[in-house]
Amino acid sequence: FEDGGVVSIGTSETLLTAWQRMRVAGVAQLPVLEGERIVGLLDESDVLIKVYQQPESFKQTVGETMMTKLETLTPEASLATLKSVLDAGLT
Repeated sequence: FEDGGVVSIGTSETLLTAWQRMRVAGVAQLPVLEGERIVGLLDESDVLIKVYQQPESFKQTVGETMMTKLETLTPEASLATLKSVLDAGLT
């Protein structure tokens, strides 16, 4: 993050901006940041579900759509712990 290698989005930016940023960067998820703090995650499926049959929803903010239930791990976490978090399929 410090060297600018992370593609991210802010809570007040629009879903259209997020969608375009995902397409340009070739990513399917964006961390949502307030300053340097992660406050959510936006997945391309979140955007597609929101705008399906309602393209005007592209004007809504990321903060209205992002997932806020985040599971964080320390760098020392084991692969087994990581696997269990990924297997849980958080929504």
